[in-house]
Amino acid sequence: MLVVNSPNNPTGKAIGKKKFEEIVDMARKYNVMILSDEVYDRYVRSPLPSILENDYGNAVYINSFSKQFSLTGWRIAYLVTTKEKALRIRRVIQTAVTCVPEFTQRAVLVAIKKGRREAQRSIRAILKKVDLTCRELSKIDVSFYKPEGAFYVFPKANKPNFDSVKFAEQLLEQHRVSISPGQSFGEYSAFFRLAVSLPASQIPGAISAIGRAIESWA
Repeated sequence: MLVVNSPNNPTGKAIGKKKFEEIVDMARKYNVMILSDEVYDRYVRSPLPSILENDYGNAVYINSFSKQFSLTGWRIAYLVTTKEKALRIRRVIQTAVTCVPEFTQRAVLVAIKKGRREAQRSIRAILKKVDLTCRELSKIDVSFYKPEGAFYVFPKANKPNFDSVKFAEQLLEQHRVSISPGQSFGEYSAFFRLAVSLPASQIPGAISAIGRAIESWA
């Protein structure tokens, strides 16, 4: 199985049309199943390619109402695939979690019927906060890739022997700013993930605190 996550968590990197088609062609050549995780596909400035647009049958498309409607913590996703694969996946899900809680299902029904405009306003506001976060990050001693989608930034501290786990603990204790250490995503001790969830007015202060904490890192 080849797992494709675009836009990506934690970097916000998105895969363009040409590269996406190359990935599908490679999967077709070697008869590899594609699991296409597109849960952040609404958090973009222009449409991205989707496995649903392709005629490759050996694939599973995954998306999430939780992200589209900002239902923080209320996990409710869906998939599109062949009937055979869906039935096999259902057997696993029933064993692991039984079903999505009823109150979450009802919340999504309300969101679908009445919340689409509000969701779009929220997404536009979040993308503006991503831009603001990047502008503020450019003022401190980090390197980063400007995200093309999602609502994360994955900066790298320009300090030798940086340990983002210890840094995250110190930052929370001393400055009351919470980040996710890079080690949560692999061997990325110099990196940390920012989820752009603060009110916009608090972002400059939070980034400034991160900058001061990096300056004092030894």
